[in-house]
Amino acid sequence: MKRTTLIGLSILMIYHCSLTKSFAQTKIWGAGATIGNAEGRFQTNFTTTGTTGNYDPTTWTALSIYEDGGATLPGNAYWTRSNLGYSQGVNALDSIPMPSPSQSDGLAIFDSDYLNNSGMGSSLSPHKGLLISPRIDLSGYMDSSLLLRFFSQYRIEELTKWTVSMSVDDGTTWSPELALTLLQDSNTAGWVRAYFPTLTTGIATLDSCRIRFLFEGANYYAMIDDLSVELAPDYDLAIARPNPNSTVLAEQGDYIKICNSRYLSTNNLRHSYNDPIARNQWSWGLRAINYGSKSLYPNDSARIILEIDHLTDFGFYTSSIYSDTIYLDNDTLQAGGENSVVGQKTLGNFNFGWYGSGEYIVKYWVEHLHTDAFDDNDTIYHRLNSNRAFAATVACRKQYYESKARLNPNDDKVLATTAVFPKDSTLVSFEYGALFYNPISALGWSGDEIRIDSVDFRYYLPSNYSGDSSLILAVNLYEFVDDGNGWFDKTSELTQIGIGIVHLTGLGTTQALGTYGMATSDVLVDVVTGGSILDLNKGFYMVSIMQYPSLFGNGVLFNDSTGVWFGADNYNYALNTLSTSPTAIIPQSSFLLTRDSLGNSTINPQGFGLGLTPSIGIYSSSSCYIGTKELESTTIDFSIYPTPTDELLNIEVALKEPSTLQYILTDVKGRVLSITTAKSITAEQRTINVQKLTAGTYYLTLKTEKEAVTKPFVKR
Repeated sequence: MKRTTLIGLSILMIYHCSLTKSFAQTKIWGAGATIGNAEGRFQTNFTTTGTTGNYDPTTWTALSIYEDGGATLPGNAYWTRSNLGYSQGVNALDSIPMPSPSQSDGLAIFDSDYLNNSGMGSSLSPHKGLLISPRIDLSGYMDSSLLLRFFSQYRIEELTKWTVSMSVDDGTTWSPELALTLLQDSNTAGWVRAYFPTLTTGIATLDSCRIRFLFEGANYYAMIDDLSVELAPDYDLAIARPNPNSTVLAEQGDYIKICNSRYLSTNNLRHSYNDPIARNQWSWGLRAINYGSKSLYPNDSARIILEIDHLTDFGFYTSSIYSDTIYLDNDTLQAGGENSVVGQKTLGNFNFGWYGSGEYIVKYWVEHLHTDAFDDNDTIYHRLNSNRAFAATVACRKQYYESKARLNPNDDKVLATTAVFPKDSTLVSFEYGALFYNPISALGWSGDEIRIDSVDFRYYLPSNYSGDSSLILAVNLYEFVDDGNGWFDKTSELTQIGIGIVHLTGLGTTQALGTYGMATSDVLVDVVTGGSILDLNKGFYMVSIMQYPSLFGNGVLFNDSTGVWFGADNYNYALNTLSTSPTAIIPQSSFLLTRDSLGNSTINPQGFGLGLTPSIGIYSSSSCYIGTKELESTTIDFSIYPTPTDELLNIEVALKEPSTLQYILTDVKGRVLSITTAKSITAEQRTINVQKLTAGTYYLTLKTEKEAVTKPFVKR
């Protein structure tokens, strides 16, 4: 069992919550208090100004700092009071009012999308605007731990800052800003609690305190309502929320996902029990934090509790098939959220194989000996689906599904909650993927061997996309062998064993700008033989999606408006990765490989952060022959044979209409080796001599004015 204490996380801590139950706190000012009720409910209009320090003493002040990215100072980037409860912007798309208790009598909104109005509004984006409260008298509360509570909802496309802070000297100086994005999810309405444990420490004069909200960015909006200042409770033990901006890996996480996956085959689980490498992933735990005004000491018996339930494929539910407790009896959880403690433990005498397929509902919660103020931040769930079986397409027993990402309930495919692209980059290639472990040896006789059938993934077409109407992407399969540090960080640790080709068409037409698309590689071929992928050996594997236009006959360079973005799911594996070591490797939930316009190759072992995992779903089946099918094309039908080949490669082509056809031969590094052209053909057979090529994998792309199709072949 491991415990890690993290010191000095933050002076100000908040928590996003639904407030299902809470103990009554002393309301000092704002909504529900005897003083400041109207102001806390935003019932009165705001004062507007462009001058810093010119704040109204009795009403909220909207201060514009700049518009148009700073080109106009101070501009008209104002917070406004609204009775509508939603953004009026053309791109915000949501006209449902925020469900705050007093929404009908007014709320505060920074409506960036409406202000910009697609470049035709009263204030061009990006914006920077502040909302500053009237004076708040906190006299008598020196050395008190304070709680700021408010209802909130935001959706910000290009974010610089969305923060809250407080002042005890009428706005002359401000406390450190607290990033509200860390602890409230985008486009999710709910209560937020902000703790200020040391704001009034040692300060006797507190009659001119203020609150400040800051919006800095472009599109879409941020809203707040029903704000109150309260005394903080004695104890509020919680599961810490992840901070993706922290440089401390543990602080980037919240809780451990048992088995390091969201979906995993029963074959994998069954073989994992007797495999010490796989069992390394059978750990559990979380990061605990105390937001209350009093510290929790070892004799207060703070503890983390685990309970696992099981739901079979046929709907039978069994409660508490496994339970355990981690006692934080060597740690002090300091008041005001000034530290956090990671508790971690491996599962004991338990085998998922005893229960088989279905869904495992993993419940974590935290407790202590005292009365806790809030129960909405102390429980969290992880769901592990085992052996998600599909109808087999060939004579195999079952087809399985594996993914670190969740499923989209609308189409039962891998979920993308966001999209990613390397910032401010002009690239030659962009590859995004995740690491998996296979505990099953490719013996050829056990019947449990795994072979990858296909891979699907989400991609995103940005709203300003100006690239080609069709693109070719690759799905890469690598074997990973660690060089001794327990972490993938060198390309020399990878050996490519498989590849699949994916054709994206209709980009900007049938696939609309600003939307997510689903793509599937139906065929993965062995890069050595050119035939079907073989059963996977026992070990670590990486599956990635690669955008490498020049490899497939498109332009050499691309950026965030001429390339597609890759989908990702906000599912956090940071605490899983925390315990990786050379002798107990925990497969990384994401990684990023890029090659820029200067030829520099970069590896980021954490991808775009361990709070994100690629939206990649892997379909596999037990050992048997997997039939392959030709890649579908609307205008080009071609085949190449034999592969592998020693000397001659035969090509047969049939086109739907007479076209000029290019034959583009490239190697695995994207270098174009030859281009030949045939004009006005509908069908053709030709043979090319590849005897002088070195042994390896190559790609042949056939390209017309409308479409390009690529197939790999192997030169022996």
